[in-house]
Amino acid sequence: MDSFFGNFYILDPQANKLWRFLPTADGYSAAPESYFPAEPAVDLTQAVDLAIDGSIYILFKDGRIGKYEGGQAVGFNLTGLDKPLNNPISIFTAPNESVQHIYIADAGNRRVVQLNKDGSFVRQFKPREGEGVSFANLQDIFVDEIGGRLYVLDSNNLYVGNIPNQ
Repeated sequence: MDSFFGNFYILDPQANKLWRFLPTADGYSAAPESYFPAEPAVDLTQAVDLAIDGSIYILFKDGRIGKYEGGQAVGFNLTGLDKPLNNPISIFTAPNESVQHIYIADAGNRRVVQLNKDGSFVRQFKPREGEGVSFANLQDIFVDEIGGRLYVLDSNNLYVGNIPNQ
């Protein structure tokens, strides 16, 4: 689930839909609409998460990221990763005023990957050896780039780390 300019978006892989809820005078009482047009169909059955900065980024189980604007696919390629994403479970970004990058919780590689919004690799965040943190059960991430903080939910633990300046 994510929101953008008052609209709420819910990813529903079982129904193969990305639902958009538009605000009404009394909240969100109207039925949702599909974000994607009927054709061409977008297969969301393997989607795991989404993030919105104006464009909608959908993260898939196999490590692909689809980028969409106005319901249409926009070219987006991951480049520069030292190893491919393995069991990615969460994607995070926000409008450019607050977040300049895309972040992926890559559970299989026990890391958080930072990308430029064109898909190029910037860096990765992993726990230091011997700190008792392993990212073995990554669940979700949140990033405050302005405050320089990375929040990582791992099983029952919430870790907060600093994002160093580049």
